[in-house]
Amino acid sequence: MLRVWFYRVGSVAPKMTPVIALRNILRDLLCQFRMHGALWRRLGFVLSYYRSYANHRRRGLSQADSRLEALGEMARLGLSSRIVRVRLPNGAQAEVDLSTASFLAKELLIDLEYGRLPQFRPHPGQTVVDVGAHQGLFTLDSALRVGPSGHVVSIEASPKNARLLEQNIFLNGLSHVKAIHTAAGDSPREDILHETNLASGGHSLSRQLIAGEREKRTPRQVRVDTLDHILELAGFNRADLIKIDVEGFCLNVLKGATKTLASRPRLVMEVEGGAEEIAKVREHVEALGYRVVAFNAILYAEV
Repeated sequence: MLRVWFYRVGSVAPKMTPVIALRNILRDLLCQFRMHGALWRRLGFVLSYYRSYANHRRRGLSQADSRLEALGEMARLGLSSRIVRVRLPNGAQAEVDLSTASFLAKELLIDLEYGRLPQFRPHPGQTVVDVGAHQGLFTLDSALRVGPSGHVVSIEASPKNARLLEQNIFLNGLSHVKAIHTAAGDSPREDILHETNLASGGHSLSRQLIAGEREKRTPRQVRVDTLDHILELAGFNRADLIKIDVEGFCLNVLKGATKTLASRPRLVMEVEGGAEEIAKVREHVEALGYRVVAFNAILYAEV
């Protein structure tokens, strides 16, 4: 999540020339005008982030470290977590944190990071499962696309994010969306969600992913269940499209979805953890008979 402006320590960021950097900044600013509500706060957040990033680059820090430092500064100033209400480009209303409104909304709803391939976009009447629903941007968009004849099941482990997810479902009167406050994994248990203060979408259950990070995370105990059992309890025995974005825990989710994957839903997976983790996830779904197309860290899989 937040690939455009946030890369983990050890990941490879794209080479950024001054022209590309300026183009990205201008586009991020212009995209703010495609939403309504808290415009000046959003513009200010984008400018503050890039100003901090540029200062750290001038100090000689790498792109990745400069991004982390800029994110940290936004968090220390209390800007990242400030809640704003916006009307999204698709017409939905949403209460989200300022960093989500300023950057993630563009990534998911304008750039369509999860929908580069048309067949992987939700269609009317489909059942969509959103694993790692965050504050609901993909859920809201999916609900509008599938319409009242379809269904969306949204799964989110973070209590703060889950509250905003449920609020956003209520704000838009989406009776065909079911929010479930739990984590999806390979077995039912209690586990530790490692929360970061840098971005609300960066919380992770993966100890391997956060190993070696410099930032101090806050541990929070959460309930984990298999996707098969979660959907069974919610009254669903199949899905048409499953989106997974769980910060390094994707393979665990897939291992707990044997029955669900037997119905051959399309899969959109953002796989954090580098090339090795991407290879493991790809190998797992290909062994199930899926064909996989990769766009950087996003894998699209269909039978």
